[in-house]
Amino acid sequence: MPERPEVIKMRENAHDRQYVLENVSKEGGLLDYAGEEMKDDREIALAAIHNNPEALEYVSDRLKADREIVYDSVSEVGWTYCYAKENLLNDKELLMAGLKKTGQILYFAKMGLLVPCEKAGVPNYTTILSHFSNDESEMSGKGKLVEELTRLKPMMQEKWSGSFVILNELFTTAATWDAGIMGQKVLDYFMSHDCYGIYVTHVQSLAKERDGLVSLVAELADDHHTRSFKITRKPASEAEYEDSLITKYNMTENQMKAVIGHED
Repeated sequence: MPERPEVIKMRENAHDRQYVLENVSKEGGLLDYAGEEMKDDREIALAAIHNNPEALEYVSDRLKADREIVYDSVSEVGWTYCYAKENLLNDKELLMAGLKKTGQILYFAKMGLLVPCEKAGVPNYTTILSHFSNDESEMSGKGKLVEELTRLKPMMQEKWSGSFVILNELFTTAATWDAGIMGQKVLDYFMSHDCYGIYVTHVQSLAKERDGLVSLVAELADDHHTRSFKITRKPASEAEYEDSLITKYNMTENQMKAVIGHED
């Protein structure tokens, strides 16, 4: 498919500051085709984001650490919080601005209702996909892995570009190694088809951050075993949750010794 004239002209004038500033003010996404020094220009970045908050994706790493720039994007389109640099990830006001905006807007917009803001840019998800069955039943006659693969098959045989995909603890009955390989194939498929989504998993290798994918972790409270329901962007840690489960189910070393009557 040939490039649009606006894209071609931006490539040709990628290092012309005045040209870039004027045009990203009209169409923020054109920043993607500007020169690297333009993407690191604060005035140009703000102009692009004020036109299209999703243009945060194209600004330099230095400016992704600029709170004003990130806030101006996240407060309008909450999901762009994933582009923020580490120095901003513990900014509660910034995080809540993004979560509140995204959750309320997507929920109401999906129902065709007015959204609670002055203006909004809502991703047009073609559909919402999930591998969950309509009814929970223990009498299906199939193993859990077979059921999951059966439900995934139609989802991965069609081109669902632009869909929102919800995946929860896939392949839990398979060995961790196998679950990691199969889970990666599922992720690669939907990401290659420009889908958005959430994949909840116990397989740590699947949570490794890369282009288009970020790791979000459910935090623990100060006692280190009670779930706090606070979601934070950071690498997953198996040890943290292992300790939580061991404590929860009374399986510490001393407790297990007491159960089996072991003496030192």
